[in-house]
Amino acid sequence: GATKRPSLLDIAWVAGIYEGAGCAVRNGASTLVQVGQKGEWLPHKLLELFGGRVSGPKPHGMYVWACTGARARGFLMTVYTFLSPRRKEQARKAVGVDHVAVP
Repeated sequence: GATKRPSLLDIAWVAGIYEGAGCAVRNGASTLVQVGQKGEWLPHKLLELFGGRVSGPKPHGMYVWACTGARARGFLMTVYTFLSPRRKEQARKAVGVDHVAVP
């Protein structure tokens, strides 16, 4: 699991990372979120802040942070406010809701 509690600044930063290098999909009844990055520092930082798992190195030095299920849905709802309209739609589909109420 996560070993640190993300600050608001961490959440905004991670949303930007996810925006450029992440993906989220609905996998049957579950949700999968992944962020791929060359090198291992960033995926391990995501692991520290949000839990999940890191795999790699893959070809070309790629590492992938991933989380599934409730953890993935929680991650998407945590970064949701900071996402672009396209990524917000992807998050809603991955979580399995038509709309998200954000205060």
